[in-house]
Amino acid sequence: MGDGELCEVIPKSMRNEVIEKLLSLGKVGGWEIGRPVAESLGKLKNIIPQSMGKSVIESLLKLSRDSDWGVRRPGAWSLGELKPVIPKDMNLEVLKQLLVLSEDYVSEVRGRAILSIGKLESIIPDDMSKKVIDRTLYLSRDPDWMVRRPAAETLGKLKNITPKDMGTDVLKRVIELTEDSEWGVRQKSIISIGLLSDIIPGDKVGEITGKLLALTDDPNEIIKLASVQAIRRLGERIEKDKIDVVLERLIALSFDLNWLIRRSCALAIGELKNIPENLKTDAVERIINLCDDKDWSVRDASARALGSMSSVISKPLAENVINKLLELTWDFDPSVRDSASRSLIRLKSIIPKAPIEEVNDLLKDQHEHSKTG
Repeated sequence: MGDGELCEVIPKSMRNEVIEKLLSLGKVGGWEIGRPVAESLGKLKNIIPQSMGKSVIESLLKLSRDSDWGVRRPGAWSLGELKPVIPKDMNLEVLKQLLVLSEDYVSEVRGRAILSIGKLESIIPDDMSKKVIDRTLYLSRDPDWMVRRPAAETLGKLKNITPKDMGTDVLKRVIELTEDSEWGVRQKSIISIGLLSDIIPGDKVGEITGKLLALTDDPNEIIKLASVQAIRRLGERIEKDKIDVVLERLIALSFDLNWLIRRSCALAIGELKNIPENLKTDAVERIINLCDDKDWSVRDASARALGSMSSVISKPLAENVINKLLELTWDFDPSVRDSASRSLIRLKSIIPKAPIEEVNDLLKDQHEHSKTG
């Protein structure tokens, strides 16, 4: 059954018919029919009309109670995918069923259930938040990494519903998970640290920064990348006594062979505040150099980073920065050109006299183009 894979090519005139057919087949249940139906409904999330939401969710709830775990697994996953079409009066029933599935004897079902709970964070009522967080913390200690991994991810996604008196426990557990034996669990826990960055107590920021810096030495590039991205999220919260170490590490990592890491380093450097005077030149010059990177995404990130560094760019370097951004407005990639133009606008107050007319002409041309385009 390939309906889910054909989502984008199903004609509008046939969409209701396709959904109705799946709902009819779903009544049969079982591995051979129920499993692909449950999965297909989740994959068709972008074409399910609101008017059919109730019928679709009722079908998935039934499938998620199937005696075959191979049906319950995609049922749990699809419930998390279909938040836009869940009728408000069914929110509670969906959440309660996912909590039940999070206790399933099959680990893959538990994992899909807790992942879906994270996706449905915005519909979790206040009086259920403690129960949900408790359950997620419990599953983060599951013997199967296929459950710990989504649990680690969900702890970060549930930030907005985490009761204040549970924040410390959540943060402590997420930090512990960065030492998990499975890299997939470590990666998700690091990402969650980034998501939780604005609720980290001030007296813990230094400790967590040090933890993330250590993780950038991990031989696994996925862990290294996640750590740099989490450091970026900490940004201006990084303490002054850690900024020099963080900046030096980010500059070193910006030479990495992996373009994703170079890109993330550029963005992270742009987010740093309180950079010591003796390191400001190093930071700006490295970002200028990254503007010449062979990968367009790194050039784009570097152009964006420069726009965030007005307080770091010294007068002697201002002209180099502006000239580099002007050069990037002619880049072959439209994203790079756009980022360079936006950064020039943000840096207008520091533009030296020499290139000011060129910048004004460029911005005027772009304004006229946007009006006619």
